[in-house]
Amino acid sequence: MSRYFLPKEFIFNQDTPASVWTIKHACGFPIIDIYITENGKVERIIPFEIKFISESVSEVHFTRPFAGFAKIVG
Repeated sequence: MSRYFLPKEFIFNQDTPASVWTIKHACGFPIIDIYITENGKVERIIPFEIKFISESVSEVHFTRPFAGFAKIVG
């Protein structure tokens, strides 16, 4: 019998600009892609730091406040 891994996916929205995004999820220790919105444009960026606080909480740190969203896959 073969087993397949079906990843969990979650979109986190940060509507108010912040230097730290605290993301609560159910994805274990996931892959996190960050997208910011500035001047009406969406851009994928690499944040200053990502901390995995636990299997269900991650923090994304920036050098200045950003609004945007994160795509979490775990």
